[in-house]
Amino acid sequence: MFWRQLILFAVIGAAFMLVSVYQLYLNQWLQIRWRRWMTHTYLDRWLTNGVHYRMRLKGDAADNPDQRIADDVAMFIDQTLSLGIGLLSAVTMLASFGAILWGISSQVPLVIGNHEFAVPGYLVWIAAAFALMATMGAH
Repeated sequence: MFWRQLILFAVIGAAFMLVSVYQLYLNQWLQIRWRRWMTHTYLDRWLTNGVHYRMRLKGDAADNPDQRIADDVAMFIDQTLSLGIGLLSAVTMLASFGAILWGISSQVPLVIGNHEFAVPGYLVWIAAAFALMATMGAH
């Protein structure tokens, strides 16, 4: 039984590593393509109709606008992807954790003292109340 569980753990670990590497690859692939598209779009807008020349004539000379555009685009995309992937991860974790807790709640009754109560999904409600109280306590 030990070797069977060890092999199962190795398979799960290998699958997790494979998914993690693929997630990193897809994230970087999306970043590169999105940055390339946005940089070209903003540089095209910057260079059309001689905007860069007219700014210099007005006295608002900008230093290295192409580098500023590239840096701003990179920061925007990095932060947007970080927030988006974080949100997706949090929602996925909430859904899976909630489903697991709901399933456990139906199998293990709520016992307070000598009384047994049938509250559907009570572990989910306890976790939600705890999270709410901890959030309010932190603020």
